[in-house]
Amino acid sequence: MPRASSTARYLLLGDDAPQDNTQPEEQLSVLIVDEDAEAGRIVGGLVASDPAYRISYVESVRDALEFMEEQRVDVVLVDQDARDDRGLECAPLLHRASPRSALIVLSRVDSEAIGLQAVQQGAHDYLAKDGLDVVTLERSIRYATERQRMEDRLVRLAHFDTLTGLVNRLTFEERLRLTIARAIRRRTACAILRVDVDQFRVINRAFGRVAGDAVMVEIGTRLSACVREYDTVARIEEDEFGILLEDLSDWGRLDDVARRVNERVSAPLPVNDAILSVSAGVGVASFPGSAQSSVDLLRVAHEALSHAKEKGTGQVVVARRVR
Repeated sequence: MPRASSTARYLLLGDDAPQDNTQPEEQLSVLIVDEDAEAGRIVGGLVASDPAYRISYVESVRDALEFMEEQRVDVVLVDQDARDDRGLECAPLLHRASPRSALIVLSRVDSEAIGLQAVQQGAHDYLAKDGLDVVTLERSIRYATERQRMEDRLVRLAHFDTLTGLVNRLTFEERLRLTIARAIRRRTACAILRVDVDQFRVINRAFGRVAGDAVMVEIGTRLSACVREYDTVARIEEDEFGILLEDLSDWGRLDDVARRVNERVSAPLPVNDAILSVSAGVGVASFPGSAQSSVDLLRVAHEALSHAKEKGTGQVVVARRVR
């Protein structure tokens, strides 16, 4: 936990509360951002009524940002007039600092306009302090956390493949655009590999869709083991994966990754009571060598993949580098 100082004061209201054997293993972490001690007293009642909550208190948004860098926060309750921010402008700051935290805005006045503005700024709920009680506060926290969980699920559905857990084509293409823009600024290179599982439909017909899904999950895991943590592996088609290699300074490394992909994919793969011998065609294209844009790079890699499939199973084709 950050050390208390004159510029950062943290009050953990749950630490001194009586403990009992029914306390859950992991409490819901709630951070109060308010220079008004009344907010702390209101939430203090919340701890007494339900040990599932762990309450922390800071006096300013700056302190909150520092706190959130070092500790997990599930819910942020921020006063509209919290010190060192301008009105509701703190909401986006807090959300960027901890995107998975639910955010509730507190205000000294009950205003529909302020409440609407709070939601537009990214808050999950808005509460007026006047007449606020523990029941209302608990309900707001419950609803806000559930809304945040739903947002997390929707974000994951939008950006990740539900079967393999890898990023999907949409996210892969967006990362490719950003990587090329970064490569242009830094005068570096990048490359993509399109990996298509050979005869995947035959596997589905022979062993069933469940077995075919298991094959895709395993291949996704094997491909992820071929690259660095900041490279990207995606499932971009039913039977096709994409690999994005960033900051490529050694062309020999590109050949090495292609070789490892071939070796890992072709390793024996148990499915049901059988051991499958799976292979994949690989098409490789690089920036700025093979293409000058993300769209062209995807197209050139796809053409290389098509040539690999035409040559037979388990083939790798690297697109010609344009001088």
